Amino acid sequence: MRTSIAERAPRYVASIGLLALFLGTGTTPFQVTQEDPVAALGRRLQELVELRATSQIPEEFFPHVRKGGALAADGRAIALVARAAIETGALRDAEVLLSSTRTVREFERVAIERARLALERDALHEASQALVVKDTKGTRMRYPDHPEAWMLFARTHARLQDYENAERAARNYLQRAPRGRDSAIAWQIRTDAALRRDDAETAHACLAEAKRHRRWHELLVARRFQCRRDPTAELPQLGLALLWMEAEQFDEARPVLSRLTQSAPNFCRAWFHLGETERHLGRAKEAERAYSRALVCDPKHAPSRANRAGLRLAREDLIGARLDYEALLGAAAGMDARYLEAHVELARILLRHAAPTEAKKRYAIYRKLGGRAALR
Repeated sequence: MRTSIAERAPRYVASIGLLALFLGTGTTPFQVTQEDPVAALGRRLQELVELRATSQIPEEFFPHVRKGGALAADGRAIALVARAAIETGALRDAEVLLSSTRTVREFERVAIERARLALERDALHEASQALVVKDTKGTRMRYPDHPEAWMLFARTHARLQDYENAERAARNYLQRAPRGRDSAIAWQIRTDAALRRDDAETAHACLAEAKRHRRWHELLVARRFQCRRDPTAELPQLGLALLWMEAEQFDEARPVLSRLTQSAPNFCRAWFHLGETERHLGRAKEAERAYSRALVCDPKHAPSRANRAGLRLAREDLIGARLDYEALLGAAAGMDARYLEAHVELARILLRHAAPTEAKKRYAIYRKLGGRAALR
């Protein structure tokens, strides 16, 4: 059977050398605390998943997810360990684990991994049937709220050369998990489908996305590794937050930046990016506070000044906005095209402050720089 492009995609599995480096550095060795052993195990498992330390997971966690183990009733943990076993070729171990699981929390995840096992064994129709429900209403996904189910369905049908359904499932995966673990594979499936229908333009665009997502995930793993290797290092934490911001996953960026600004209160860039994150999340008060802290750190930072001015103007703090705009435009940024709109906003504030002459002068500068909006 022909293997699709998506099935040839590399997996993000940490090498033994990388994992050994992680486990052998200054990182505190893992210990299950007496106070909360189950939560500690969960954190450790999540840490290994995030580092793509796939080969380490079965060895370390099989005892915990088997009958009698601390995580034996945790469907999510069982599914993660089973997936790691499948991806490292331990299919029999995965089968025993998944077949012995009955009543657990989040059982859907376990069922999805059974479909993954079938796919890995090339039992394509079995995998497909495990993921859908057929009744009088037609055929629909059995676990539509789980992105992994859509991805497995997409991979299965790509292998079956049913590219129409494979692409539809890949689209659904990307809608639910735009930067999910398998997002690069989803884009590759879409590439394959476009090539099959001779849509070269779409195929080219999708392939570019696949490459971009693969690179993004590689950087994400690298930044996470760096952060865990040295939790006090500022730049890896900022780099991790910027990756989440690039992906518009601001809920993920926010806690990283919050921790960074607490541990490094004089790291100006962290405060600015926290402000950006809060602004994108619609938290104007928190964003303004972060920009203010960035300006305490670096009073000449034009982006923080401009963004704080905009937030102050939005809440009708005309005096505060005017002071920020005047400070911004009185410096080198006054001739910077990025801050063109600041001139007209300041001109409008001056009008409201009964300073028409100053307003006209400021508006003249705006027009000279290429601005076209009306003053009033």
